[in-house]
Amino acid sequence: MVFPDFDPAAAIASGADVVLVDELAHATPDRSRQRWEDVADVLAAGPDVVTTANIAHLRSVREFAADLRVVHVEIGDGLARPGQDLTGHHELTGELGGIYTNVPGHAVAQALADAAKAQGASTVVVGRHRSRLAEFIHGSVSSRLRRLLPAMEIEEVSHP
Repeated sequence: MVFPDFDPAAAIASGADVVLVDELAHATPDRSRQRWEDVADVLAAGPDVVTTANIAHLRSVREFAADLRVVHVEIGDGLARPGQDLTGHHELTGELGGIYTNVPGHAVAQALADAAKAQGASTVVVGRHRSRLAEFIHGSVSSRLRRLLPAMEIEEVSHP
């Protein structure tokens, strides 16, 4: 079965509020355009875009993507915590061309905000806290980041 290639003009003309675009890393069949360029055109016209990306293709679009910085905050409160094996995080970050950094801190949100400012970040993506109790008592890291970095985009993602 052959599917027609994505037509950004038709997607824009459809009047849809959200457009689903499969395989962000692909190019047009004649290789004249990259799919991400089509997505940029659709976004510029107004609709939101939801897209998929095969992680294996991220290397091919790395030069077009923002710099990836992964920051892990090591809390320096003196409490013993079970050791975390973060080797997989290091490896994946490296494969994607990013930089993985461990930073010390007494408060996760403040340490992340300091790192974001120091690195000139425009967006911070943070995982949702696993402990609902801690989130209830202290507030979410993302809400604290929004207060500390009011001009910066803060995105929160859930853990699977």
